[in-house]
Amino acid sequence: MAFVSINPYTEQVVGEYEALGFEESARRIQKSREACLFWKKFPAAEKGEIFRALSRRLREGQRSFAETITREMGKPVRESLAEVEKCAWLGDYFAENTARFLEGE
Repeated sequence: MAFVSINPYTEQVVGEYEALGFEESARRIQKSREACLFWKKFPAAEKGEIFRALSRRLREGQRSFAETITREMGKPVRESLAEVEKCAWLGDYFAENTARFLEGE
């Protein structure tokens, strides 16, 4: 079975994606669990730097990310640009507050 992504504004097909079977889904869920355990071991300061890098990357590719959002969701590019900036701002916020949020862990 395939999932079809359609731009709701233009009704153009953006992409088609095959559904994963049970085995592949289970494998990916297990990999996600392993990634969470790996991430948990990082010191708060290092996690903060990763969030900072994420924010930089979002801002560097803001136009490209916004165009993808627009194609997939049909929203105006102006709104998509704001959405990417909001995500970058959240990355900054978590970078600045990581140590405080993880206090006591």
